[in-house]
Amino acid sequence: MNGGKRPRRLDRAGRGGGRAMMRRRSPSGNLRLSPAAPRRGVLLIVVLGIVVALSLIAYSMSFSVRVHARIADNAVRISQARYLSIAAVEQAMAALIMDTTIVDGVEEAWQNPAYFQTTALGPGSFEVSYADPDSEQGIVYGLEDEAAKINVNVATREMLMALPGMTDSLADALIDWRDPDSIASTFGAESDYYQALPYPYEARNGPLATIRELLLVRGFDETILFGEDANGNGQLDPNEDDGDASPPNDNADGVLDGGLWRLITVYSADRNTDNEGRDRVNIQTASEAELMNAMRGLTREEAQAIVQYRGQNAFGNIADLLNVTGAQDDGQSRGGGQGSSVRSSRQGYDMGNSLRSSRQGGDLGNSLRSSRGGDSSMAGRSGLRPTEMQGRASGSYQGSSVQAAPRSSGSGGQSGGGAKLFDLARFSQWADSITTSDEKVLPGLVNLNTAPLEALAAIPGLDDDIAAQIGLARAAGGVPFQTIGDLMKVDGMTEERFRQAAGFLTTRSFQFRANARSKLSSGRGQMAVEAVLERDENGVRLLYWREN
Repeated sequence: MNGGKRPRRLDRAGRGGGRAMMRRRSPSGNLRLSPAAPRRGVLLIVVLGIVVALSLIAYSMSFSVRVHARIADNAVRISQARYLSIAAVEQAMAALIMDTTIVDGVEEAWQNPAYFQTTALGPGSFEVSYADPDSEQGIVYGLEDEAAKINVNVATREMLMALPGMTDSLADALIDWRDPDSIASTFGAESDYYQALPYPYEARNGPLATIRELLLVRGFDETILFGEDANGNGQLDPNEDDGDASPPNDNADGVLDGGLWRLITVYSADRNTDNEGRDRVNIQTASEAELMNAMRGLTREEAQAIVQYRGQNAFGNIADLLNVTGAQDDGQSRGGGQGSSVRSSRQGYDMGNSLRSSRQGGDLGNSLRSSRGGDSSMAGRSGLRPTEMQGRASGSYQGSSVQAAPRSSGSGGQSGGGAKLFDLARFSQWADSITTSDEKVLPGLVNLNTAPLEALAAIPGLDDDIAAQIGLARAAGGVPFQTIGDLMKVDGMTEERFRQAAGFLTTRSFQFRANARSKLSSGRGQMAVEAVLERDENGVRLLYWREN
């Protein structure tokens, strides 16, 4: 009856066996699923959710691993670039150690292009160079002489105003920033101005620790200080030679405009010793015997005349020796000659504090010191007022001040009515052996052999014409100025000009700036380092370190 089909077996519930799920008709005749169907759907959704969650976790872990791998790779590349830069600075220190010449010019070991051009090492290369608009290529491979610049910690207002782009308000604001008092000059600003700013701070009322500190002084900005050299690395970077395409604004002429940066410093300091390393004799205080011992060929009568002169007119600087006339038998002291109107007072200055601004590297300074037997006394900074710089023989220690006696001017103030005792030839022989300061170190002296013409023209007594003549003498090769007395050989130089300039000049250098740049061969890493080095009898040490 059923067509030969076996009857379907029913379970106890009356449902057909052999299937977990079957369709049934409702009383209305519609089909509906069995209760097992929704349970199977929930399980599927749960499984899919777990799979998605696990996939997200796996992706997140994979992304995290990639990020950490990239961070580690960047750290390795930064470390490689940093140590290449350290190698460049170490090479610069070695060049200073190898330089055994006493008088410094532009043809020294520390400015040897073959030594500082691109050098391959390990994973990359490095070079040491700085921008020089006066050079044929616009760049010089070697170290930058800090003694070739104007030291803004001791420069007179006249010297500051002679710098390109300087104004009355900038000069006065700088002087107020560094002087110890709280009295604002005519166009200057003291702490009351800085305290009224949105982010207030105090004027230092002391010497600047770094050149970048000028950015805190009213009126100074990055354009005035750096020109086109936005990062201050002394090199023409792509963004500094693309017009207005990217900051900073530049003229895209292929030549770096370095602003004031290339002409100013806070580090320059010379030793108050002669070229043989002997202490100079202070003609303000030395006895007749000491004068005769230091000044070859000096007679007792001439020594007596020097003692008599200083009893009436203190030596403003060593050039005033040219004013001395024959001694007069008027009862002046001729023995000790210790009466001097120059009073020196040492004011200690913590080098560590002065170099904390903008300094990076932690213990790196220790790792870069070479043959250091102890802290050099040249590490400080000078807090001298501009007027204190006037009339000094060579300056004073950066960390001390000299109260200079009034300068004698021109041919006035002579000790007697006779003829002048010393001519330029004899003076030039003694110029390296005498001084008018008891300070051990003299800040802010400008090296005649290395300074750019703009810096030379800012020296009192010099101008653009004299600076040009100095440039011609240097262009002839060698080191034309062994002592500052050789300046009298320059065309157009007069005794009066020399008297004004002598207290601001030297022919030696002790502080240098190394602008090192490293690059990895892969092209995926580079670093620029700016380091200031100082050499002395103990070796070479690091004064300043900054990484870009």
